[in-house]
Amino acid sequence: MYDAGTDQAPQLRAFLDVLAAHRQALEQQREDIEITLAEIAQHEARCRKLLRGRAPADRPRNRL
Repeated sequence: MYDAGTDQAPQLRAFLDVLAAHRQALEQQREDIEITLAEIAQHEARCRKLLRGRAPADRPRNRL
């Protein structure tokens, strides 16, 4: 059967290193995504502000 006395410490430490590397990569991706989302929000706000400032003649007319 399975020998419970086998020292798994080196494998577990290696696995923790792999997990740490994955965590670091994901944290960096999350930071990059947050920055990009903030930039998108700024662009959206600017576009909405520009649209609100358009002259009435520039606005499309509702056609019924």
